[in-house]
Amino acid sequence: MKILFKQQQQCLKQKSVKGHRWHPRIIRLCLNIYARSQHAYDELARVLILPSKRTLVYKKNMNPKQPGWNFESVKGLIDAADRVGLKDINWYGGLCFDEMAIQEDLQMVKSDGKSKLVGFVSLGDSYEDMNIMMKGWY
Repeated sequence: MKILFKQQQQCLKQKSVKGHRWHPRIIRLCLNIYARSQHAYDELARVLILPSKRTLVYKKNMNPKQPGWNFESVKGLIDAADRVGLKDINWYGGLCFDEMAIQEDLQMVKSDGKSKLVGFVSLGDSYEDMNIMMKGWY
């Protein structure tokens, strides 16, 4: 809350509504609210000065989305463990898949000059190969 109030004070002192520098915790908080309810985020933005939806979408899509292991996310976890001073001996853990949320919206992502539709599920090459073997080439 302290960080939120400090950010609000800084934003109110600025003459321009653009160009705010947001604390990473504020971005994370806003992303959590936005992911649960865009309407709730809109209502909260009426009362507080918050990052724009464009900023949130940009931050959300910083790591490329693809099926399988996302090594950028793993690197982010390692960096977070380093930031809080977690020792190597405490790096043991597990991976648990409890639930999965699928984005409601499809997004166009540009990379290397090509546009790609993100939001569909790809079951991977192994799945496609098995389908070909079971159903034939036709």
